[in-house]
Amino acid sequence: MITTLPAPTRPTLRRLPWGLGGALVVPYAMLSITNHLGLRTTGFDLGIFEQAVRGYAHLRAPVSELKGPGYVLLGDHFHPILALLAPLYR
Repeated sequence: MITTLPAPTRPTLRRLPWGLGGALVVPYAMLSITNHLGLRTTGFDLGIFEQAVRGYAHLRAPVSELKGPGYVLLGDHFHPILALLAPLYR
């Protein structure tokens, strides 16, 4: 009777992105925390979206004063998820 040996196991290419991502998580987290503690991060985008949700919550047009006085965000593009968040915000 002839028996065959199992093929040697070797890492596949599917593991490469996970390994690379895992290796870069710690340096990126350290850089982000260092920037935040050094007050070098901003909340510009968060502020724009907060103003849009606030506008929807009060049944008004989503206006963002951060982008300019009276800047209506519907001219930029429509975010349906922000309209869905409005009742929760209110």
